[in-house]
Amino acid sequence: MDLSKNSLIRFNSDLLKKNIVPQSDLTNSFFDRQKLSGLDATQSLFNGSFFRKTKIADCNFSRCDFEGVQFELVIFESVSLKNVDIRSCKFTHTQFIDCDFSETFIKNCMFVKCNLINCNFNGSVFTESEIKSSVIQNCSLTKSTNMLNKFIQCNFKNMRFGEYDILIYSRKSQTLRVPRQCRGFAHSKLNIFNHSHPSTSPSS
Repeated sequence: MDLSKNSLIRFNSDLLKKNIVPQSDLTNSFFDRQKLSGLDATQSLFNGSFFRKTKIADCNFSRCDFEGVQFELVIFESVSLKNVDIRSCKFTHTQFIDCDFSETFIKNCMFVKCNLINCNFNGSVFTESEIKSSVIQNCSLTKSTNMLNKFIQCNFKNMRFGEYDILIYSRKSQTLRVPRQCRGFAHSKLNIFNHSHPSTSPSS
């Protein structure tokens, strides 16, 4: 993403409510130091966009498309991301608090130093992604699919898996399985994937 050539459409606070409405085309948009609150962007396109130092609260992003989007120092709070398509996105120092990811598809994404707190991932698909140095706490993943992901130095706390099966592949292609109906891990802090110790396995 080349910001030096002004390749993105920049939004200021006056244009936000006019442009963020259902079924909007917000491709290649740049949101910098903005506050998005109470907006409905259902079925909108955000492909190729960049969010930086922005707070998004009480918004509806259901059934939106996010492909090739970058998020830096962004806060999502009480945001509906239900049935969203998220592909090839990068989240850095981003927080998700009380967000709904149910039935969302997440593929080939990277999460670095992120917090996911009290989020609903029920029925979602999370695949081929990497999560590093992040905290996942009080989240529900019932009836979700999680495969071919790398969790590196992550902390899982008070997770609710329900009927969920998690498949994590180590560097030696070994599969680690968390049993069904698991209400959490035996320890409040757990490294699921570690480059130095690929044989590390979770306790059920």
